Amino acid sequence: MLAAAAGNTYAGGGKYGFLPWHDDLPPFSQWGYDFVSPVWESDYEPFSDANVTSVMITPANFIQHTPSNMPHPIDYSTTVVASTETIFDWVELQEPGTKYYIYENWPEMLIANFPPTAAEFTSYNTFTQGAFHDWWVQYQDFMLASRPQLNTRLIPVGSLISKIITDLYPNQIPVTDLYEDGDPHGRATIYFLTGLITYMATYEEPAPATYVVPNIVHPTIRNNYGAISNYIWNELVNFNLPNGDSRVFCTNPSPPVAYTLELNVLLEGCYNTNTQQMDNDLQASTLIPLQEPYTALGYMHVNGGGETTVPIVLNAMQNPVVDWVFVELRAAADSSTAVATRSVLVRANGSVSDIDGSLGIQFTGISAGDYWVVVRHRNHIDAMSSFLITLDGTANGVYNFPNDGAFGVSGMNTASDGNHVLISGDLNGDHVVNAADRSAAWNNRNLSGYIRQDSNLSAVCDAADRSEVWNNRNSSSEVPD
Repeated sequence: MLAAAAGNTYAGGGKYGFLPWHDDLPPFSQWGYDFVSPVWESDYEPFSDANVTSVMITPANFIQHTPSNMPHPIDYSTTVVASTETIFDWVELQEPGTKYYIYENWPEMLIANFPPTAAEFTSYNTFTQGAFHDWWVQYQDFMLASRPQLNTRLIPVGSLISKIITDLYPNQIPVTDLYEDGDPHGRATIYFLTGLITYMATYEEPAPATYVVPNIVHPTIRNNYGAISNYIWNELVNFNLPNGDSRVFCTNPSPPVAYTLELNVLLEGCYNTNTQQMDNDLQASTLIPLQEPYTALGYMHVNGGGETTVPIVLNAMQNPVVDWVFVELRAAADSSTAVATRSVLVRANGSVSDIDGSLGIQFTGISAGDYWVVVRHRNHIDAMSSFLITLDGTANGVYNFPNDGAFGVSGMNTASDGNHVLISGDLNGDHVVNAADRSAAWNNRNLSGYIRQDSNLSAVCDAADRSEVWNNRNSSSEVPD
């Protein structure tokens, strides 16, 4: 389905069993899938007529205590490397130029009872990302040394899934929603992630931003598809051999085209008309987080999300950072649907910078064209550009909300100096300022820190925030949904 969403073709097949069973050639095809055409009907045609373009091997997940060049624990007459050489050599005679992949799976849990305890699951993931992963790297190195002309690639599925679960979204998905048992057989969420990783590795391109993740996948993964896709792609791109060549891709992919949007926006809550700057109280109190806050607040990312910055960017005093904002691109033909999102940083003068501190927002994974721009903030009402912005990969797109205003009749407030500002007081993110927001400000009075109820971004929720909410009562978003 990922291939179809990207306009690519795909056919598949395979054979069950342990690796030593497969080097008794020729093979025969056993696998079949719903919605996927078979790549080879072994009962009706020879392998050489199947036009197979890629072959992938994954040895058992319980033999990694034995190096891949030593006697196989199931069959001492061969090794993992020797069986792989036999299979790949035969395929190359039948289909010269085939791409060869090693698929790194995930290990057994080796526990007495499923599900594992928290400590057992931590130990399992440490092993998956450590010694287990190293075994596969060594296996690939052996194949590159013995058959350099085959250019065997490694897809680090198991270790990447482990990183997503433990590093990106720790403790957010129950183990029983990921695995069925301690072997461990995966559930839908695990196999979706395997497909996502394998797609990008074999097609050598980012996953399609327009793909709709099925509902059977856990919502943490489903709702953060864009962020996870970006994370996987970056991990694959940076998984390289000592000489700098990719361990994953048969050709080193060209960097994706980057489209730059220059954006200006002012947040009413902290805007000072006397200085025509936004106050930077959150930054001065070192409260702005290094990681964007919008994933945790439930914002829907598309081909983005999970952005992090570094202290040197947040601590810069010249035109200081005020807070994170959430920026969407929407297609010209459908202003209600985001096609790409980025979490980025807004500075005191209203300019928006990327996470490295450079002015402008970089978007990849989109096509050149015209887009609506939507800017959102965690306690202000979102607004959409009043006209389309062209992103063509050459000249930067430019939109200035303070000057150009927003889509709709009253999509923004106008400050006393004439600048258009995002409307403050939407403390629960429901796109309207009402009694629920007043209650939130009251119930959290006198709390301090980086909190959503702090409408004026002063680092404390107090009477001034309640006044902001009251003054903007009944304001609502005019962004299409």
